[in-house]
Amino acid sequence: MLPAFDEAFLRREMELMPEWFVAKHLGHTLDAAERKVLDDTFNVLVESALAQPQVFMLRDFMSRNLMVAEPNTGVLDFQDAVYGPLSYDIASLLCDAFISWEEEFELDCLVCYWEGARKARFASGRGFRRVLPAGRMDGIAAA
Repeated sequence: MLPAFDEAFLRREMELMPEWFVAKHLGHTLDAAERKVLDDTFNVLVESALAQPQVFMLRDFMSRNLMVAEPNTGVLDFQDAVYGPLSYDIASLLCDAFISWEEEFELDCLVCYWEGARKARFASGRGFRRVLPAGRMDGIAAA
């Protein structure tokens, strides 16, 4: 069984940004107002992630971890897989730090992903308009 990408896990991951990027890399200490903005943003991301259907989630699903091969495409860096929100991996792929996609291509991929999720019954009861913003928010968390 995969570990759950639950609230504690998600918050632990998000805290790396203020701890390592802001404090260590930038040498900046967040004041109370900055920390409140960050906490409010984290709360929105947690709420979005926990409200979505939970599925197998690679967490590092990006173009350079996909290897085209026969008879099946290979996926690298799968050891950190968890059980998490439906939109996380597609957001990771489309918000890849190493490659930029045209917006039209991104939207086509999102529609294809959403249709596949609906057919697999992972997306029942959720509208595409609600998953699209969630995917964008997960992309922020995944980046």
